[in-house]
Formats: sequence, C-alpha cells, structure tokens
Amino acid sequence: MTEDSRSQNRILETAWHRYAQLDANAIAAQKRYMRLKRTMAISTVLAVLFAILVDNYSPDVPSWGQIILRVLLILTPITTSIIAAFTNKFQQGQHYLAFRAAAEEILKMIYIYRTALKTSLKRDKWLGDQLAAIQRKLFRAVGGELILKQYRGDLPPYYDASRDYSDPGYSDLSGDEYLTYRLEDQLAWHIKKILKVQQDRKRLQWLILAFAGGGSFLAAWGGPWVVWVALTSAIVSSMAGWEELRGLDMKVGNYSHVVLDLNIVRDQWLMLNEGARTPVAAGKMVLETEKVLWNQNMEFTNAMRKALADAEGDEDQLIQHVIEEAREATAQIKETLYTEVEELIDDGIGEAVARVETSIEASVDTIHEMYTDMRAVDEEELALVESAEEEVLAEDFVDEDFGDDAIEEDFVDEDFSDTPVEDDFVDEVWVDD
Repeated sequence: MTEDSRSQNRILETAWHRYAQLDANAIAAQKRYMRLKRTMAISTVLAVLFAILVDNYSPDVPSWGQIILRVLLILTPITTSIIAAFTNKFQQGQHYLAFRAAAEEILKMIYIYRTALKTSLKRDKWLGDQLAAIQRKLFRAVGGELILKQYRGDLPPYYDASRDYSDPGYSDLSGDEYLTYRLEDQLAWHIKKILKVQQDRKRLQWLILAFAGGGSFLAAWGGPWVVWVALTSAIVSSMAGWEELRGLDMKVGNYSHVVLDLNIVRDQWLMLNEGARTPVAAGKMVLETEKVLWNQNMEFTNAMRKALADAEGDEDQLIQHVIEEAREATAQIKETLYTEVEELIDDGIGEAVARVETSIEASVDTIHEMYTDMRAVDEEELALVESAEEEVLAEDFVDEDFGDDAIEEDFVDEDFSDTPVEDDFVDEVWVDD
C-alpha cells in the first residue's frame, strides 16, 4: 500500500495504532503479572523448605548457617506478602485482561470497517465513535487509572510482507481476502496454541502426580523422611495453583470450540460457488467469524477473571498458613535462644561467684597474716619500753622529777597490750560484705 493511500485513511491508521498500543501493553502486563505470581509460588515453597530445615536440621549446621536459615525463614513469607499486596493493590491481572479485551474489540471493528461497511459513506464516523466508546469502557474497567506505554513499532503490528496470508491492514477486503487474512490466520493461531497449551498441561500434570506420589512414598516410609511430606505437598499445591492461574484446562476447551466454529464458517464459505460469493454472503461470513472470535474472547476474559479471583483467595490462605508456620518457628527459635542465654548467664554467675569467694578467702588470709605480723611488732616494742622504764627507775629519775608519783608497770599493758583485736573482726568487715 502506498503512502498516499495510507494518508487518505487516517482513521484506519489511528485504529491500528490504538490496537497495537493496547496489544503491546496487554502482553507486557500479562508477563509482569505472571512473573509476580511465579515468584510468589516459588517463595511459598521456599518458606516451607526453610521451616523444615530450621526445625529439624539447625543443630547439624554451623552457627552462621543457622543464622542464614533463620533470616531466610523470616524474610520469605514477608516477601511473599509484599508481592501479593502489590499485585492486589494495582490489579495487575485485571488490567491485562481489560487491555486484551479492548484490543480485540478494536480489531473486530477494523475488520468490520474493511469488509461489511466498505460501501458505507458513514463508516469513518462509525469507526471513530467505536474507538472512543471502547477507550471509555477501558478507562472505567481499570478504575480510572489508564496508564499505557506508547507504541512506536510498525503498523499493523504483525504484518510480514514475506508471508502471503499476512494482512497489509489498510485496503478493503473481499470475502476470499478476509478468509485468508482473518479467518484462516486465526484458525492457524488457535490450532498452534491449543497444541502448546495441551503440552504444557500434560507436563504440569505429570509433575503434580510425581510429587504427590513422592509425598505418599515418604509418608509410608516413615522415620525422619516424614517431615519432607510438607514440602512435596507445598510443591503440589503451587503447581496446581499455577495450572489453574494459567487457565490451561479452560484454554483447551475454549480454543477447541473456536477451532470447531471457525472450521464450520470456513467450510460454509468454501462450499459456495463463485456466483454465490456475493458481498452480502461475504458480510454474513465476516459477522459470523467476528461473533465467534468475540464470544471466545469474552468467555476467555470471564473465565480468567474468575480464575484470578480464586487464585488470589487461595494465595491469601496459603500466605497466612506460611506466615503462621514462620511465627511458630520464630517462637521456637526465641525459646531456644532464651534457654541458651539463661544457661550462659547461670554458668557465668556461678563462675563469677566462685572467683569472688576465692578472692575473698585469699584477701582474708593476707589480712590475717598482716595482723599477726603487726601484733608481733607491737609486742617487741612494748618489751623494749618496759626495759627502758626499769633502767630509768633504777636511776631514781622519776623520784627526782615527779616525787612519789610512780609510774605503774601495767600502764603500757592497760593502754596497749590489753587492748585485744578479735580474730573475727576481719571476717565481719570483709567477708560479710
């Protein structure tokens, strides 16, 4: 298609741009939402794993390993709760479904514009009104917070000139062209998608059965392996929730129905001879095809919304269960720590008391030795004083200076020698303290 013909139909270019923008944002929002949900499922399983390790294997690992396990046990449910709160707060799942529904509705209007209304003079106004109405509905569906990234790619977004059945996007279409560009393209997409979904569903179901069987085996084996049944149960629950969140069972049925209906419409058109393939018949085929695709989109959207609501409820219960387990494990950890601290304190106090008693006994012995040495010194000094007094008395020194007032020999003994120092004095002063 030339640039002149494209510029003459700005309304169609605007419609393709709006479709491409909503389609790109729907894909990005879906990937972001699924990534958050996958992280939550993995975190839930890890929380159970850390709880088992802390409760049963902490004594077998070094102290730094115990600290790491305890920190991970506490942080994992907190992280899971934060992700769940973020996902629910900003309605990541609901937004991508709203973007997808709006994009598919715009695509439906584009093909009706190019086929059933190609002879109508009012089709430009009709398409413009439809674009405005769809965007208003989208604004209400996302709660008044329509945050979209700009699209700067090619228009139409999936056009590939190397493929014969790829739609250039701007020309009016005949019945056969619509059959090639729209109906058969959607038929091939759904057939390819249903095969992939079926493969993913089988893989998940085999894994679920394998872990469920492993849990039953561990429970029957008994012994220390029984504690790992909780981990296998958590894995089974997470995988089952992941399968339900992706809507694999619903997609298989939904896509199968679409393939059936599109094959019927295709066969009805191909069974018409050339003369019967009139614009009226082409318009009927277009409306039937778009009705099939739109009903499939609505059924898919409603089923996915229900699956998201159920998954959020299950996740809330699972998160609460994990948090309760983490709290119980934390309480056990605290109790163990308190017991260890009390034992350390008791041991420390006992050692301190023993050291103080030993120090006091040594101090008492030292003081007693000092007291004995001092008493011996005092007795020697008193003996010298008595000897000196006898010498003075012999020379009548006292009689000459003091007359008849004699100094009694017991004077020193009364003031000094007869002052006893009880042995219990030291004990009363130091030991009792």
